[in-house]
Amino acid sequence: MERFGKGRKRLSIAVSDELDEKLQKISEAYGVPKSTLCTMYIAQGATNQEIALNAIQNASGAMTKQISDAVNDAIDAERESNEAFDAVSKSK
Repeated sequence: MERFGKGRKRLSIAVSDELDEKLQKISEAYGVPKSTLCTMYIAQGATNQEIALNAIQNASGAMTKQISDAVNDAIDAERESNEAFDAVSKSK
């Protein structure tokens, strides 16, 4: 039988005395164990980081498309300019 339940893992971390005191005060104020408080903080931090990373990836994908479109437009414009120049040159 698993001690922490299915899908739960134990982590071991080291914190400064100052942080430990802060966590103790906050956990007492909320009436929860420090480990529960730390789990809440880690979950919040992980969720916020995941949201930020997704936003960066989405923005990056959009920027890549915009840059690609701009480069393709520039290539098309240059090709059209060259074709027009060639047409004028041949008509002389």
